Amino acid sequence: MIKARVVYTMKHMWQVMRLMSIWYYMIFIIGSLFVLGALMLVLSVPLLCLLTHNSLPAGYVMDIFIAVLMAVTVLALDLWVFVLNHRRNYRKHRMKYGNMPILFEISEDEIKVEAKTDGFEEFLRFSFDKLDRAVETNDYFLLSPRTLTAYVIGKNEITEGSTEQLRMILKNKMGNKFKSKG
Repeated sequence: MIKARVVYTMKHMWQVMRLMSIWYYMIFIIGSLFVLGALMLVLSVPLLCLLTHNSLPAGYVMDIFIAVLMAVTVLALDLWVFVLNHRRNYRKHRMKYGNMPILFEISEDEIKVEAKTDGFEEFLRFSFDKLDRAVETNDYFLLSPRTLTAYVIGKNEITEGSTEQLRMILKNKMGNKFKSKG
């Protein structure tokens, strides 16, 4: 039996970023390159017109507007996915739980998550097949029931048992769904 007592901090929330697959980063890079290319194309037209002594083509202002709108949209989505969403989740967690510790009990059969404070109690119990994946980093274990959501347990927050025992349980129960990114 592994037990842990976790008080979530912003550092815990940033660990969830490690769950992003390479596709999130590829979409970010491709979208940024697309926007950069569109902006370069649209903004090169006035320079060419100036060098050739021609006037701007009809509808050019609308092209600039669309290119700038695309750039702002892609940048806003990237900012949301990579920064603001994690801060929002942290604030929501703080409002709901404050500094209340989350207690984890992990056995060979199931995972129990318990949060208690004055007048508030929440209890979850689930089996390992409910987890999408589990990831071990240098300092944390992330137990993910779905994409970009995770129970984050710091290795220094384990109060009973050891990190080696938890690693073995996760390897045995999760198989290929357990990754070590140490």
